[in-house]
Amino acid sequence: MRDQITANKLLILFVIFVSLLMSGCGLSQSTAERLGQASNSLEKGDYRNAEIRLKALLQKQGDNAQAWLMLGRVSLATYRYPDAVEQFRRATANGIDAAAVAVPMAKALLGEGEYKQALEALGDGAASDAEVLVLQGRAHLALDQVDAAKDAFDKSLELQPDYAPALVGEADIASRAQDMERARALLGRATSGAPQYAPAWQATARMAYAENNCSRAEPAFKKLLALKDAGPPVQLFESRSYLADCQLRTGKVADAKRNIGILVKQAPQSAYANYLQSLIDIRERNYDQASQHLQRVLSSAPNSVRSLTLLASIKLEQGDKNAAELYLKQAITIAPNDVSALRLLASLYLQRNEDDRAVRMLEDAYASNPGSDGIRALLAQAMASRKDEPGETKTRRRIGGAPLVSSDAALRIDVAAAMARTGNTSAALALLDGFTPENADESLSAATIRIGIDLRDQRPEQAVETARKLVSEAADDVARLRLLARTYTAIGNADAAGKTLDRALEVEPKNTDLLLSRAGIFARLGQYADATRTLTHVLELAPSDLKAQLALAQLAAAQGKQAESISWQEKAYAAHPENSELALRLVQSYLAAQRTADGLELASRLATDQPANAAFARIKGVALLADGQGDAGIASLSKAAALAPDEPAYRLDLAQAQIAQQHRDSALQQLERLRRERPDFLPAASVLARLQAQMGDADAALKTVQDIPIDKQNRVSVNTLKAQVLATLGKYDQAAAVYSTAYGAEPNQSLALALFDTRRRAGAEHPQGSLIDWLKRRPQDTVVALRLAQWYQSSDQVGKAEQAYRNLLSIDGSNAVALNNLALISSQRKEGDAEEYARRAHDAAPDNPAIADTLGWILVNGGGEVKKGVDLLRMAAADLSDDPNIQYHLAFGLAVSKDPANQAQARKILGEILKDDAPFDERASAQALLKRLQNSQPDT
Repeated sequence: MRDQITANKLLILFVIFVSLLMSGCGLSQSTAERLGQASNSLEKGDYRNAEIRLKALLQKQGDNAQAWLMLGRVSLATYRYPDAVEQFRRATANGIDAAAVAVPMAKALLGEGEYKQALEALGDGAASDAEVLVLQGRAHLALDQVDAAKDAFDKSLELQPDYAPALVGEADIASRAQDMERARALLGRATSGAPQYAPAWQATARMAYAENNCSRAEPAFKKLLALKDAGPPVQLFESRSYLADCQLRTGKVADAKRNIGILVKQAPQSAYANYLQSLIDIRERNYDQASQHLQRVLSSAPNSVRSLTLLASIKLEQGDKNAAELYLKQAITIAPNDVSALRLLASLYLQRNEDDRAVRMLEDAYASNPGSDGIRALLAQAMASRKDEPGETKTRRRIGGAPLVSSDAALRIDVAAAMARTGNTSAALALLDGFTPENADESLSAATIRIGIDLRDQRPEQAVETARKLVSEAADDVARLRLLARTYTAIGNADAAGKTLDRALEVEPKNTDLLLSRAGIFARLGQYADATRTLTHVLELAPSDLKAQLALAQLAAAQGKQAESISWQEKAYAAHPENSELALRLVQSYLAAQRTADGLELASRLATDQPANAAFARIKGVALLADGQGDAGIASLSKAAALAPDEPAYRLDLAQAQIAQQHRDSALQQLERLRRERPDFLPAASVLARLQAQMGDADAALKTVQDIPIDKQNRVSVNTLKAQVLATLGKYDQAAAVYSTAYGAEPNQSLALALFDTRRRAGAEHPQGSLIDWLKRRPQDTVVALRLAQWYQSSDQVGKAEQAYRNLLSIDGSNAVALNNLALISSQRKEGDAEEYARRAHDAAPDNPAIADTLGWILVNGGGEVKKGVDLLRMAAADLSDDPNIQYHLAFGLAVSKDPANQAQARKILGEILKDDAPFDERASAQALLKRLQNSQPDT
């Protein structure tokens, strides 16, 4: 590694020295010429030519001190540190003053790792030189003499405040102290002040890479590799390797492939280069080539567990389970506790129904490493997956005479949790019933499992009782209070959840996770101002908190403030540009807000920057379709499907786009092929069946549904799909019957709504039964409560509708739709609270044109604020220009104002909405108003 100053100083001194020799010191002309030519080559960076000339001279004059000095500088410039050390020693042995060689000698010794000798070479005589101080600091730091190193770097910066080598040294010290913010700031100063100084870019890149921040590491590595003098070849190779790894991680496969190709060309036998190349080959399904590269890795690094595990994965993909087992056993022999290898081998045994073998292997691994959370989780899953008797009855390994699962509380809890996840709740509870927690963590974990089972099995009171009991044992335990709050939230009791979180915040007022949860409860209760205040406080505590930024975006969207929601998303993406999920969400928000140009611009940029990223190709296709570019959109979706052939969702997206563009035959072929290849992918069956129904092939549609393999886990999903197909075919009675069966087996909000809607379409006299039943189970469900109230209102059951809306407002006092509809009911009844409800609705959703219409209509009908009413109606009419009822409301307000210009505008509006015979609710009133205005119009 070369620094910036001494090389030029030495070069100038040497040229002067050569001139003196030539003029009067008796040196032959040929020697002086050779030294001069070598000096010129060295100055130009032509190190090879300089080396040839100097070695030729030294063959004849082996005691030429200046030739040895210059040759040492060539070796130093080409990072051959041992050669440089020897050549500088020859120079001093032949007469060069040691002090004159001290700096380059110290650099060579540092490069060779001889830190004490480097300090000895520098001595104390030049401690006022910034460069020398940095070299001393680097040597001290390498010897873990941090205080001495910092003192040297500080003194260097006193002499030269923006000296890049010293800033890099200070950054290294800050990084060791885990002060990453200071380290980044120092490196930023170094790279901006000395953009050609390679060590600054190298330190910047490696720090970001160590933090798994590829969005910062990648550009820094690129800057480094683009420099003319970027450092020793070994370090450059390593940097390019890290760059390729980052590019693979972020989906920039083409860029990664290009860099990996360079690595393999530079070092065909390099283990890491071949390992990276195997990752590319696996991604491209070139399994044979991947295997060859991994075998090269193993030839030089036979104990590479990652390579053995990858080879096993390839063999599994190729169906060679025996070979896979051999590779995995070899990996586990080398690293008995490697979780990835253990997971693959256990999965292989479970696929063969060799449950006991999997459990025994994992028991052995866990017994030898009982502190491994990863191995314990694998063992728990294997125990829970047994086909015979899950749990401890067949546990082979014992501790102190007791089965392992009885002796290890953490394992017992993990097994119970795994059983609960797989639906074996009785076995999970049996394990917990015989278990006495010994500490707070075990009590919390066991209670969490019990509560989850109670909620799943529709026992909300029991779940709450378990959580309350846990809190009663430690009233100030924040984790227990959070569990109680989550339990209240799960059963729909938002008010109790909020009060519980307030208790937790009294204990930890600056806990951002608690504050985020509290904001969520405020939002659920419709208390948007309190939610906003709480989230703003989170950002005061943690300015770049992504969860808070996204929560503010969602909060704004819930209030109909689309522009504000997008603004928060833009801020989040600006703060976290490496987060691809944020980018995708922002594009979707642009499209939802009809900002198609913005969505397409961002999607196109993402797809251009990462051409091998399937998700970005997909979102670009969606944006192109939204922009009306159907063929281009389908082409981009086709590319996404090709980039991710194992992801059926991308192929489904393509088929749905083809349907939307009326390419039904292509879509049908795509879906039929997808069903053959992935019969377990239910969404494809759903879309295919509905397409077949739409194309008039009812028998094929029903057969598609009937051919889906049904098991305990998917029975409800398959019945739901069958009901959807029957509804698409117009067979609403049959669809309702199937929905009813699914709802009876697994009651949930979605099925309750679907059953109601299907019964309504079937003409049932009282279709709302499932909504009423669900609200008995989940009385806090505002979505279903609103749908029930709207049904009563639309079926002229006004009294029931009013009561349903009031019930809803007792749960969600700021529900804009409920407030608006209550205002309409009260207005129709000429009741005095209509304006109050309308104002509250407008406060909750000020940008909603339908709600603005309601308040405006009430104000111009005797509310006393005709001008404000007309302003609101203008806004509503502008946003909903195709709604003749709202246009009539505006005309009425203009007519009420008595202003001749307004009345003329009212006549014009009424003429427009009445010019054809299209029916609308207010048609008769509009005709009467137009007639009255025409009769009152003065003769002209």
